[in-house]
Amino acid sequence: AQAAQGLGLSYHCRWAFTDLDQCTYADDVATLATYGLLGGFPDGTVRPQQAITRGEFAVLLAAALNLRESSSAGFTDVPADAWNTSAVNAMVAKGFLAGRSSTVFGPQDNLTYEEMATILSAISSWACMEGYAVADEPVPASKQAAYAVLSDWAQAPAWRLSTLGVDVDLTAPQAPATRDQ
Repeated sequence: AQAAQGLGLSYHCRWAFTDLDQCTYADDVATLATYGLLGGFPDGTVRPQQAITRGEFAVLLAAALNLRESSSAGFTDVPADAWNTSAVNAMVAKGFLAGRSSTVFGPQDNLTYEEMATILSAISSWACMEGYAVADEPVPASKQAAYAVLSDWAQAPAWRLSTLGVDVDLTAPQAPATRDQ
């Protein structure tokens, strides 16, 4: 805004969240919103402490990765006209997300922190060479105790993210992930 004003240009902020002061990752949230990858609510909030659902996370990631819809994944709880259908189908087609079963996705279910870490680890192996290089690496014996708080299926993905420089929070991995996270 200051740069535009200094150059005599008009400026319109793409986001004006009223609750960014409650965000641990306020700068990151603002950046995602600026690029149109994260939207807030009609009341001008982003609700950083609210749990994020599987459907919301699918939409966020599909937008960030510029994934296009593929054929229907066939989930009975993701109707063809739902706001997140395209994103869910695209994320499932890439193998980044899976349903709760072959017919149920659970778009309104809260995403747990360890599910989020597992999804992001899968994406990292597709999106960057460093992620691809550690995609099949197990947790080293020296680190296993630290990652034991996670479910067995989430330990290696969380460790892989940490090797890529992601700050992985191991305090409550089975708790719902927040919109801020």
